[in-house]
Amino acid sequence: MPGNPPAVCNSLQEPGVDQNPPFVESPYFDQNGTSVEIQEEIDVYPTAQQAAKDLLFSETPKFQQCFVAGFNQQRGYEAKIIGHGVKVGLSASRVEPMARYGQAATDIRVTTPISGPGGTLTSYYDNVIIVQGRYEAIIEEADFQSPVPVALATTVDEAVAGKL
Repeated sequence: MPGNPPAVCNSLQEPGVDQNPPFVESPYFDQNGTSVEIQEEIDVYPTAQQAAKDLLFSETPKFQQCFVAGFNQQRGYEAKIIGHGVKVGLSASRVEPMARYGQAATDIRVTTPISGPGGTLTSYYDNVIIVQGRYEAIIEEADFQSPVPVALATTVDEAVAGKL
């Protein structure tokens, strides 16, 4: 994200959790012929309790406010990348129900309206977090017009959970 973190994130603290755990990222996946994009990160916490606590923290209203503020902060940047005459609206987030994999899982969905000369569409960004023991997988799934197709998202989520 370009620029500094949003001001609402300055006081965001998660006591008792390592804020810089070792991690590894997957290659960026862009499904040809579609607007589906997927990226995965695996964090390794010192204990299973820290990994579980991090997942629960991601569902709190304070974290949600910071997460969405990050999307809203980059609206002008996104509009410039998409093209002339495009207006990027304010993002909103909510925790989506999802299948449980491993110890715990959540899906934080951010929706952003985008309008231009051809009409309006919605950008969907899902931040799926799956915890198994001291491992936390963060799967970022993005698509326009609709959430990432359920079959594809489920296949990816199950594959990641199976490897934790």
